[in-house]
Amino acid sequence: MDAQLDMYAEDWHHFLVASESLTEPGLREMQPPALRADFSAILASGSQPRRHYHTIDHYRDVATAPTSLDEMGVHCSNLQEALHTHKLMAQYPFITQVMTRAGWHHDVVYAHIDETILPAVAEMLAPFIEVAESTFRLRADPALPEEVQAIYQQALTIFGLSAGQVLDPFGGQNEFLSALYGALQGQRARLWPKAILAEMAMIEATIPFRLPVRVGQLRQRVIEANASLGIDGLSDEEIEAVILGAVFMANHDVIGFRKPFEQFNRGSHQLLMEGAPTLQTPEGMFHACSRLAHFLARVGTQEEGGIASVFHSYRGFPAQETRDQWDRIAQINCEVQRDRMRSYAATAILVAAGAFHHGHAEGAVVPFAELFADATLEPPDHVFPRVMHDMRLMLEKSDIEWLLGEDTVSNFPRTPAAAEHLLASIRPALREALLARLTMPSVSSRNQQGAA
Repeated sequence: MDAQLDMYAEDWHHFLVASESLTEPGLREMQPPALRADFSAILASGSQPRRHYHTIDHYRDVATAPTSLDEMGVHCSNLQEALHTHKLMAQYPFITQVMTRAGWHHDVVYAHIDETILPAVAEMLAPFIEVAESTFRLRADPALPEEVQAIYQQALTIFGLSAGQVLDPFGGQNEFLSALYGALQGQRARLWPKAILAEMAMIEATIPFRLPVRVGQLRQRVIEANASLGIDGLSDEEIEAVILGAVFMANHDVIGFRKPFEQFNRGSHQLLMEGAPTLQTPEGMFHACSRLAHFLARVGTQEEGGIASVFHSYRGFPAQETRDQWDRIAQINCEVQRDRMRSYAATAILVAAGAFHHGHAEGAVVPFAELFADATLEPPDHVFPRVMHDMRLMLEKSDIEWLLGEDTVSNFPRTPAAAEHLLASIRPALREALLARLTMPSVSSRNQQGAA
């Protein structure tokens, strides 16, 4: 544990200072053991083997965003300015310290990617959830000490959940479990109850791609949960500051959508690698790219539940012109990346067909390394083979539309007969270019080699 903390000494120091500042001075000497165990679990979660985007680097980025120069650039959207505008600057130290902890905790649980919950985290969450295969159900009446039961009820209130409910893996499950874990660790470290509540609210705000009305709903749920703290709760000014900070954190968590395309592209590829068991087979690439293209088509529009839900605003923060600029950038990024993913998915269909044609009995799942003489991955992201990148550039728009049409998608080539039918239906020049790039010998050639 200590060796790992030494590797991330600066991060650990910031986490420690933030935690200590949210505790009564007389209790701080009791904190280090609990905080060390907590931060070690955080580092372990961000180091899980299938994590490519939701890593320690991402934790750090969100945790340090409130005071970073990145948010103080052309958009004029930094948290300090927002608090100053709303005459809440006195809350700046408290809010940023809470955000430091929230940033480090907000993705501790990412169950559908990790395919498990880290043992140290799962142990703390065990009294609150029932696990059946990949489903998480909130316990209806967990036997808990009174102070722990209070935190559980606050978490349910802030997230708008009910005991006994099955969590939605793509609609707040990971954020709820991460927030609950952070809150329980905060209680162990003797943090102020209002700081624990504020941190849960910050993490709730990072549930992505929701309608703007959710910000107002979060504020009401924070007020409701805060009532249970009595005189130890957040003041009206602190609640306003918490919501502004929550909006800031939510927007920064998806900041890649408004970055230049090169950076957006890199983040997209990292997410693709997290969500796909393998990208190095035709079927693996096809399904992964199709899913991402479908997702980008949804968030890259102006329809309800679309682009308006990527970024959020509260009481004029960020300013409307800033939001409009972010939305335009995000829409362009989504449209460009959607088209790229569709072209890769279409290419994967062709390669599967070509693999069957060349006599591979499992053409849909054969690794690209066995299909191409050079399967070197394309820089700078090193996700797709360079030859797949070159092949997709041969596709015309009409090719892609036909290959990804409903009939073709439902008949992704999984048999030699289906593959031959598909190859006979595409442009001759495209078929010849495809087959020329595959290095596997044909069936007749292999049979001749076997006879020899």
